[in-house]
Amino acid sequence: MRFPATLLAISAAALLLTAAAHAADKDGNYAIWGMGNQSCNAYNKARANDDADTFKFYVMGYLTAYNVHQGETYSISSAQPMPDILVWFDEYCDSHAIDSFENALKIFVHEHYEKRMKTIPNRYAR
Repeated sequence: MRFPATLLAISAAALLLTAAAHAADKDGNYAIWGMGNQSCNAYNKARANDDADTFKFYVMGYLTAYNVHQGETYSISSAQPMPDILVWFDEYCDSHAIDSFENALKIFVHEHYEKRMKTIPNRYAR
């Protein structure tokens, strides 16, 4: 299933408005919207059926929001293209099927934090 760029923009904007870095209530709880509520098993099934666009768009919105809200972060995924990022999720979710997809995103961010791109690459600088 293909979604228009408008849906991607709306999803990213919603994440930007609702997801503050490391924000939660006093007990550490926070609302999880969209595909983050799904399990890794649901992701695995969607990928097997070549129907994982909603997960892909969710990942893009989540990582964009992270980049916006995390200091010294131009890109948490460094220079990885989306297909490589999705391979990481394929491998993680294959071995963690009962995890939530949101937890997979948190693990991705944690594992990539030290390798993140802190500033815009020179080829894009104005």
